[in-house]
Order: sequence, then structure tokens, then C-alpha cells
Amino acid sequence: PMAAASDQFEIRSSQLALQRSQNADVRRYAQMMIDHHTRTTQQLMAAAQAVGMSAPMNPPMPAMLADMMRDLE
Repeated sequence: PMAAASDQFEIRSSQLALQRSQNADVRRYAQMMIDHHTRTTQQLMAAAQAVGMSAPMNPPMPAMLADMMRDLE
């Protein structure tokens, strides 16, 4: 569950960087992070479902994302 939660944080924070940045290098890196962590999330979810588990986001991570959004506004 921690790996899936970490992937979700990386995806969401990278989406934020992709939306907010005009720097081509930042945007390229953010897209690479989204692609990579989407792929690993799919693999983790398949493995979790195979054994009857789910992988919700850890409670601190949504709060961390909200803080990042406030800081950027």
C-alpha cells in the first residue's frame, strides 16, 4: 500500500508541475514521472487485486498536495 500511495503522490504532484510550469525541462520530467508512476501503479494494483488488497492514498499525502496548491497560488 505504501508504494501505491507514493506513486499517487508522485503522479499528482507531477500533474501539478506540468500544469503550472512553463519550463520545458520541468514539463518533460513531470511527464516522465507521470508515465513511470502510472505504469508502476498499474502493476501494483494488479498484484494487490490478485491477493485481495486495495491501496488507498495515505492520509498525509492529500494534505501535502493541498499545501502545495496553496503555496503556488
